[in-house]
Amino acid sequence: MKMAKNLEEDIYNQLSAGFTKEEIKANLITNGVSIEEIDKTFATIDFSYTPPATTGTSTKSIIITIILILITTFKVIRCVSRNDDRRRYNTQQEFDHSKNNNLYQVKN
Repeated sequence: MKMAKNLEEDIYNQLSAGFTKEEIKANLITNGVSIEEIDKTFATIDFSYTPPATTGTSTKSIIITIILILITTFKVIRCVSRNDDRRRYNTQQEFDHSKNNNLYQVKN
């Protein structure tokens, strides 16, 4: 036999989870609560109460996640492209020389 306050809290928790009055009653009976105790507690509960809808994930967290994914993707692409540039040359000196020549050509 459950205490009335705990039973009331349990009913409100189940309401918040989206259970109907009939489903809650069946759950309580399955957990060993007497029908009389359930009916007595149901008389004190406002079943017109609808808990606020929760989507689980806020728009703000979705936007932040997308931004982080984009930043990470661009950083990976940048690293890969730098490594590809370095692989084209036998030594770091050849790479540096090539970079300097490209800079010189752009300025002129």
